[in-house]
Amino acid sequence: MTENSFRLSNGAAVLAAQNEGLHSVSLAVVLPFCAHETAGVYHFVEHLFFERAGELRAEEINRRMSECGSEILAYTAKNHMCFSFHCRREVFARQLSLLVSMLREKGHAAEDFDKVLPVIENEIFEYDFYDYAREDVLRELWYDARYRESVLGTPKALRSLTLETLQKARDGLFTDAMHIFLAGGFSETELSLVKEAFESFSLSPFSPLPPVSAPPRYLKDVEKVGRGRDLQMMFTYHVKDVSEEEIFLSPYLKNAVFYGMDAVFNEFMTAEGFPFYSVDADYAVLGGELIFYWLVHVKKRDVNAFKEVAQVFERSVLKAPLMSVVRPFLGDNLVFLYDNPERLVNRYTDLFEDSFRAVTLEESRRLAMELSDNRLYDVWKTFLLGEKKIFLIGKQ
Repeated sequence: MTENSFRLSNGAAVLAAQNEGLHSVSLAVVLPFCAHETAGVYHFVEHLFFERAGELRAEEINRRMSECGSEILAYTAKNHMCFSFHCRREVFARQLSLLVSMLREKGHAAEDFDKVLPVIENEIFEYDFYDYAREDVLRELWYDARYRESVLGTPKALRSLTLETLQKARDGLFTDAMHIFLAGGFSETELSLVKEAFESFSLSPFSPLPPVSAPPRYLKDVEKVGRGRDLQMMFTYHVKDVSEEEIFLSPYLKNAVFYGMDAVFNEFMTAEGFPFYSVDADYAVLGGELIFYWLVHVKKRDVNAFKEVAQVFERSVLKAPLMSVVRPFLGDNLVFLYDNPERLVNRYTDLFEDSFRAVTLEESRRLAMELSDNRLYDVWKTFLLGEKKIFLIGKQ
């Protein structure tokens, strides 16, 4: 497999991983943006892209995907939108042409707005109906107020949107911060098609906006959200001005400490009389901020005892043999990505989401080989020195 990183004449970045022995190809297009003053606008635009592509309408777009045996997927995050597909090499050119036609479309009409609005209102209803208290808490921890709003927005705000507002947001997506990730059994001909397709876009310079400060939502070290005897107990560690190395090492640390029966957390808690079948741990990065968190289910009567045990656990991580757990899974197993274009492109987009740049597999491999317990300890110390909070999350 050969990785090649370069920029197109309009400024868009391309990272291509070629393995001509494979019979499938994956492609992802990432469009960074600055948060809109009205939450939910970019997610609405994402849906509009699937309504028209030149002369095609939504039903015909879906039919073209089915004919290729491949679905174009999309999601909208806090600061970027992503489109991707995985397909047989034989239909790559057709699927690429369809995606580019969708992205180039500017003729969205009121009928498209009327079709998309109830779909998103249903998404908002489903989110509110089910218990997403954890996500709501984490969202409100960001220091930058732009990230505290839901990506979905609110029905009231969305109903007041105009096509002009949506069109302006759509045009603002096409900047020289665009990133294209390509992996699999493509030829030089297919690579040329990608270059030609995305060089045809007129891209404006990407201009990041300064953070917007707001008073903290949670002021106590221990916060109660909801009520009940069965609780989710969530520990958060909020770091400002996080370094790129700390960002890159966070997934390694997460896996070494929390995932697997031989991970530090499971062995420590079992010995302390708190055996857990599962623990949920993760992190998020936005701007220069990083929030690392972990949570478990506990009984209300055990909260005080568990808080004390958790403090001892945090210190125990600094003596644990982390590398023995993490290296086989996140270092040696990078080879699994060589013959799986879809997983490789997903990894590229995940790393972009964290670092806001293209990171090659070779750079990831080199980082994994340079890992040590001490480097992971340093990152964990950084988390412990950040703003720490405990949330007791019950039923809403």
